[in-house]
Amino acid sequence: MHLLKTVLAVVCLSFFAGASYALQSPTAMVESHLNQHTIINAPASELPPALQACISENQAKTSFYVYAILAGGRADADAIAPTIVATAIRGLSKPPSLLLISEIIEAAVKATPDAVLKIVRAAILNSPNEAAPTIVETAVASLKNPDQLVSTDAGTQNTDYKGFKDFKTVNAPDQSSTPAEQIVQTALQANPSLDASSLQTAANNGLQVLTDIPVPNDSHFAIWPPLVPLVSQ
Repeated sequence: MHLLKTVLAVVCLSFFAGASYALQSPTAMVESHLNQHTIINAPASELPPALQACISENQAKTSFYVYAILAGGRADADAIAPTIVATAIRGLSKPPSLLLISEIIEAAVKATPDAVLKIVRAAILNSPNEAAPTIVETAVASLKNPDQLVSTDAGTQNTDYKGFKDFKTVNAPDQSSTPAEQIVQTALQANPSLDASSLQTAANNGLQVLTDIPVPNDSHFAIWPPLVPLVSQ
């Protein structure tokens, strides 16, 4: 009887410990793998290994971890966004789920919209070719006003996306274009073997999502599953 009570006690403790672990916030999960740092003050080099550890424990919440890192108040969030996205995608099981890739892109773009082109480039370089339309569609649908004209010169700028002033660094044409068009061009520059027509269709689909479905505000990552599923599983 004493042995049975001991076994039951161990089982109960394990259950409640597991339940407590499962209820940890994404921020707490990431920080549990940092070297006594918070997300805000951790050296940038510590973040990818911490993200990898979280993904290995719960792959389904990868986008939560991405959002927690990039929306956590770090001054260098735009700069580290491509590395975080690349790490997240590489951490997925092979072949990676298009739905999980879509969620990662949505989380990253909503957290760091100025880094959208770098995010798209990193995602294209670290994903199979068949994921490219999903990446483009999700990136477009995750932006505000992705069809608003912006200029790459010193003239008019879309104040929503300061990052587009750097678009020339990826060999963009000099004429004005929309964020959606620049996303397509960035994807093609990252992987010229991709089909331009399918990427343009994907960008149009992303614009259609914005037209047809109310896009949730940035706080929607507290809710799961996402309110705007962009691909079917």
